[in-house]
Amino acid sequence: KKPASIRQVVFDGIISSTCHGIPNIFKSTRLALQLLWVACSLLSAAGCCFLIFQNISKYLKFEVTTKIRVKNEYTTLFPAVTICNINFFTSETSAQFLSFCPEILDPSAQNWYDFQIEYRNCLVQQGLMNHSYKSMYGDAREKLIYAQWFNDETLNLDEFVYYFHSEYGNCYTFNSGFSQNGSRVPIKKAYRSKRSDGLILNLNFEIHEGLKEFIADVGGVIFVHNQTSSPYSVNGILVGTKFTTNIGLKRTFARSEPKPYSKCDGSTEKPESHKSELYKLITLHQE
Repeated sequence: KKPASIRQVVFDGIISSTCHGIPNIFKSTRLALQLLWVACSLLSAAGCCFLIFQNISKYLKFEVTTKIRVKNEYTTLFPAVTICNINFFTSETSAQFLSFCPEILDPSAQNWYDFQIEYRNCLVQQGLMNHSYKSMYGDAREKLIYAQWFNDETLNLDEFVYYFHSEYGNCYTFNSGFSQNGSRVPIKKAYRSKRSDGLILNLNFEIHEGLKEFIADVGGVIFVHNQTSSPYSVNGILVGTKFTTNIGLKRTFARSEPKPYSKCDGSTEKPESHKSELYKLITLHQE
């Protein structure tokens, strides 16, 4: 008996294949049926490849079953609170230095809305907005914070640390964890959410008489943030004059497990944890 050729062996294997689409391509005598089986075979192969890729991709994500628990704290760290006057220029010095910028005093050229921006630009051009001068234009701590209590106890003004905000100028932060000279101080805690057990402030947002004809809005802005973040990380809360404003916030912390359960790095406290020189400098500065 003459041995079968390789072509015949391959053909017999295709015909007897359990993949029904491919044998039917060769068995069909009509072109339309052959095209139909070709399309079905290609779609089946594409679907199979897609499912294989999807499962491999899902496996490489290292997805895990998680359990979320809500933990209510009855004693928690009180957040940092930064208080600013809504106006950058409020002091007597600001009124006196108007003489250096006569162009913004011209009624025909006065843009009331942009007064503070124009005044600041003018002082920058005059060289009067450097580190030596910029704290002179806003509120002093004793003027802005008239009276202060926390947990029914009178606070010392030294507990409000100076902070310069690029938009609002002189600001003061309570409970930042640092004193004015940069040394660490204990962070205050909150025990109850009652109004009398929080931070109570009497604030003075008045501006100097010489500025009132140029500034229409009077008020303040308060930033409530974590000690590890700056006031720029949150939206400020506007407060008006001659009103009592109550501010109550709910704070939620979320933590993730390190890789491979999430994209978070496990150890971030030590400078040598990463090769980045910038990361090392930031970590050393925080220490």
